[in-house]
Amino acid sequence: MFIGEYTHTIDSKRRLSLPAKYRKLLGRSAVVTRGTDENCLFLYSKDEWKKTPQKAIQEKESATNITRKNIRDMNRLFYASASDADIDSSGRILLPVNLSTFAALKDRVVLAGVENRIEIWNEENWKKYILSASKAAKEISETYDLS
Repeated sequence: MFIGEYTHTIDSKRRLSLPAKYRKLLGRSAVVTRGTDENCLFLYSKDEWKKTPQKAIQEKESATNITRKNIRDMNRLFYASASDADIDSSGRILLPVNLSTFAALKDRVVLAGVENRIEIWNEENWKKYILSASKAAKEISETYDLS
């Protein structure tokens, strides 16, 4: 399980160093793709990528997924932008141009462990998101069943 929040820098070649804790869980290779929130990337281990929520939807809806626009759209956004992310000997991944542009990644990024994935955010966008989510936390927690 991925947990925790880390701030790292991304270099001019779009290489991003991963925390050692995350590298242990990822192994030597991962998959990076667009996140479902604007300006966010999702990084999955290869094993987890095989069982992403989109895969479950695809399998459940296999007979109708081509005829349902929302499923086609989600599959295109999620899978077409996906890329293998090999972890080099220094513990870094190379982010593709299209994904680093989508997530507006510049110098400083936040890696946030969110259960089965790592989210990669531009630091300023992460701060804005956390501020907004924190303000709504009471309402969110009242609708979230923790039992």
